[in-house]
Amino acid sequence: MHHRSANEARSLISILMKHFFTQTHKHIQKSSDYCLVVDSDNCSSEDVKKIIKAKINPRESKLGVCDLKNIRGNKFLVKCFSENDRDRLLTEIQEKSPELKASLPKRRNPAIIVKNVPNEVNNEDLLKVISEQNPEIVVDDESIRQCKVRFTLNTFQHTRHVVIETHPMVRKSILRQTRLKIIWSVCVVDDFLIINRCFNCIGYNHRADECNNTLACFHCSGEHKGQDCPNRNAMACTNCIRFNHKTKNIHKKVNVNHKPFSECCPCHFL
Repeated sequence: MHHRSANEARSLISILMKHFFTQTHKHIQKSSDYCLVVDSDNCSSEDVKKIIKAKINPRESKLGVCDLKNIRGNKFLVKCFSENDRDRLLTEIQEKSPELKASLPKRRNPAIIVKNVPNEVNNEDLLKVISEQNPEIVVDDESIRQCKVRFTLNTFQHTRHVVIETHPMVRKSILRQTRLKIIWSVCVVDDFLIINRCFNCIGYNHRADECNNTLACFHCSGEHKGQDCPNRNAMACTNCIRFNHKTKNIHKKVNVNHKPFSECCPCHFL
């Protein structure tokens, strides 16, 4: 009975994780569609923010701006409500603030996971083998050049799961046929969402060099680095702690006694 319950729990977590990744992917695609990156050779991101606010009035221009955010490299990110808002803001910046450089953010190519790749094919040769043995996925030479092996996700005795960043058209071709021929094997493929994790605050959707939050330990959630933690056995998820602090409804509060990147973390499903 216990074995059955454990299997059912793992199945539920798997289903919820898949839903989480799908919804997060949609959210990331939607929010990144209407962004502008703004910077200047001689200004910090804070200076850029001040210039934009001084020269552009969203109320007068009837612009929908959702968020303003400092990002790495002294750049500034503006998230707009719609494509029309983004394009009009871009025009206004170019006309009213020529000292600033505004551009659309470079979008990361999608990733796929290739399951049970034979270990006899190393990562350096994998893309060549795939393109030669599966010519139907090759859109053109440039699209193949944009593909690259990102990392190995799981390793088994004779095979491994490999994550590959692909050109969007190559991804579409691969997913259409659902499998890739790789020497003496036929490997299942699926979409793979790479989510940024911050190792400063242990949050998601940004990196440590972009983080403005408080330092958090991934063992006990204290304000110190995980490698310096004096109490590594006291598991406490800082993301769930933050969620509980923001949630007034006591019935919606979650258990915090787990590692933040654990598959069972309730924050993955919220």
